[in-house]
Amino acid sequence: MATAEKLAQSIRIERQGVFALLWDAKDDLVQTLLVLNAVLGDLPKRALLLAPGSQSVLALRELIETRVIISEKDGDVNATPMPVPASELWFVFLQQASYEAVGPLLNGWRSSLREPCGTLLIMRHADFEPFQRWAPDLSSFVGPRIFNASNLLSLFSNNTRKKMKTQLPEEWSRILAELPGTMPADENIRAWIAACSSDAKG
Repeated sequence: MATAEKLAQSIRIERQGVFALLWDAKDDLVQTLLVLNAVLGDLPKRALLLAPGSQSVLALRELIETRVIISEKDGDVNATPMPVPASELWFVFLQQASYEAVGPLLNGWRSSLREPCGTLLIMRHADFEPFQRWAPDLSSFVGPRIFNASNLLSLFSNNTRKKMKTQLPEEWSRILAELPGTMPADENIRAWIAACSSDAKG
């Protein structure tokens, strides 16, 4: 079976494309994100929460424009130099039951989402099937890159354990606070790291 560490390694190797991380229990999602953050620690990352409403549309457009640089004065020698497109891995969290509002929006920017370093779509497992209906073209980009946090084995190497932290980046924690469910306590996270790493082979 797959592990969160293998998901992170796949993202690191491919460095482009669209991945999907589904979740049911918030504990499982947090554990998976802790492993991803450890393995992908040196890869530039951005996180965004999408929910119905104009603010999400604006935030996503601003994010897309960091990858797709649009020149307003093509060929103008006096124009300021074009900025370099960002090469970041995007963690795009979808608020529960937001697929109808957010799906077509993401579908329209599917090509940008797959550009280096790629995008990880994070949503409730129950939302994935309706999301596929509202974003069919984007869903075809995902293909086999679908992982369920609740089915990932809780194992990781000693090398990953050494990089593990008990807390996620502040930006991620703020987003997780907006999603359904209760965040696991710090002591539970520490106990989980110790239990899982003791069986792992470095």
